[in-house]
Amino acid sequence: MAEYCNNQKSLSEIARLCSCSRQYVYKKMREYNIPLRSKSIARRLALWQQKVTAMRIDSTGQRRPVVYQKVEVNKHFFNSWSQDMAYVLGIIYTDGNLQAPKPMDAAKHDYSRMARLSIGQKEPEMLIKVLALMNCNAKLHYKKRRYYKNTTAGELYYISICDNEIYHDLTKLGLKPKKSTDLNFPAIPEGYMRHFIRGCWDGDGSVYLERKKRRLVASYVSGSLVFIRGLARALEKAGLPKRTIYATVRKYKPSYYFKFTGSQCLKLYHYLYDDVPPTQYLERKYNIFKNYCDPSSK
Repeated sequence: MAEYCNNQKSLSEIARLCSCSRQYVYKKMREYNIPLRSKSIARRLALWQQKVTAMRIDSTGQRRPVVYQKVEVNKHFFNSWSQDMAYVLGIIYTDGNLQAPKPMDAAKHDYSRMARLSIGQKEPEMLIKVLALMNCNAKLHYKKRRYYKNTTAGELYYISICDNEIYHDLTKLGLKPKKSTDLNFPAIPEGYMRHFIRGCWDGDGSVYLERKKRRLVASYVSGSLVFIRGLARALEKAGLPKRTIYATVRKYKPSYYFKFTGSQCLKLYHYLYDDVPPTQYLERKYNIFKNYCDPSSK
């Protein structure tokens, strides 16, 4: 009992120490009424002891063993508003995905599957900044390009954070699993709106220079008509021009977009980036804006 309860050893480890089978150790545990750990507690203990491993593909395409560890994160990050929180929330609204917990006994906080927040991006920069802002040590994973019968999935960087408290805080802020087509625009305090929108723009927005007209174009695309209407209204309220929302018909589902061009982008640039530290934006998009809107920076 001391090895199991005090030294936190598993049944298999005790079996090896005693030169017997795991089944025999289990039988004796039941015989002496020693309570067994739940699956969730056993999983957390294995993470702390770095016993959980898997094969992952790194950025070079090589398969390498990865030792999973207990993820540390600021569990209260989404409890109160701040520039950092609003920016990360915008990223999650666009590139994030929630998976609900699967409770065994919710009253005892015993879960067979913890809630999961995952964020995926084609570039690692934004994910590295999210981890830093959330004081999180989760690993940055990589998936190489994959080919299927009728489609291709591009390479992807992603992070996963398993935490029920963070999940419930995010649902209070309007997020939910499987959100892509019916996502609502959330209620954001006015002082944090531009930081939330900047996070959204780093996720689903784009900025580029048209070759023929040599003008800057900033566009935003969403699979949710309700969300993009709310975003357009928020920008209009902030003093940007009213936008027309267009639909692009796809084979499976439509998408919606609006855009700013030329001098309109100058207003958007100042709205998104004035007095904002580099920890709160994607540098590639910022530099495109800056090179066009602030020629003196060249």
